[in-house]
Amino acid sequence: MEGQRHGYQNLTIGITYTAPGGAPPMHTHQGEESHVLLKGQKVLYALGDKLFVKEGPYIVNIPPGVPHSFQNLDNEVAELVVIFPTNVWEYDVLDYFPFSTPEAKAMAEEARRAKGPSPGK
Repeated sequence: MEGQRHGYQNLTIGITYTAPGGAPPMHTHQGEESHVLLKGQKVLYALGDKLFVKEGPYIVNIPPGVPHSFQNLDNEVAELVVIFPTNVWEYDVLDYFPFSTPEAKAMAEEARRAKGPSPGK
């Protein structure tokens, strides 16, 4: 996923394929990051100490150094485009899984049941 492998000088673009209920570990990057979801799927985000649900299509900006993760709440694989304004993709994994808390579980269940726009959208 590194941009330099594809000839970019200051850009990395990738696509993550996240299974239903799947989530990467909480992590940080030195630079900012954007997530783009084009389908009408629901995704639960942990951004710093905030939890919120987004329903595609959307763009989420993640500031530099802010711990973050996301969980696919849909029944299909989520294809999330990630964009970094650098040609090197580096991250630090944190020893914390935000989606196992009672608050996150309740938000995920509410979002799965809800029709139309997600809570927090």
